Amino acid sequence: MENWTKEITKKIKSWEKIAILGIGNTEKGDDGIGVFCVNQLKKLIKKENILLINGGNIPESYTGKIRTFSPNGTILIDACKKGEKPGSVFIVKENEISYNDISTHRVPLSLLLAYLKEEINTDVIFIGIEPDKIEGRILSKPVKKAGENIVKFLSGYLYSL
Repeated sequence: MENWTKEITKKIKSWEKIAILGIGNTEKGDDGIGVFCVNQLKKLIKKENILLINGGNIPESYTGKIRTFSPNGTILIDACKKGEKPGSVFIVKENEISYNDISTHRVPLSLLLAYLKEEINTDVIFIGIEPDKIEGRILSKPVKKAGENIVKFLSGYLYSL
């Protein structure tokens, strides 16, 4: 089991209601990996205690929907540059996100994360995938494979809840 799967399993075992927010721009290659993951999960998971949201490049627009759902935990999935090998999957820690980070999103993800934790009172896990190419409409092979692995893990784990 990889480190990210161990971290997720440890953290979400007590969650009863889970929101998963896929973030990214599908017009910018690997930046759309979060959206890809959520769209795939929507085909596999249909449970009342799991909310799947395609947040696109304006994920902050869905905070009201998350607030109404009132999850114990929220999982964010997005492409994140960390200097790893393309397709690497890792848990992004809150202190690793700069408050003035530059991204395709209108609101820095650091502010979205803080809002979810403080205002909605939901625990948050941020899954990052190291991108390869941020151009075109097609996911690179290593990033798509990473997304498929995330979907396989989450669907298997969440289906048993």
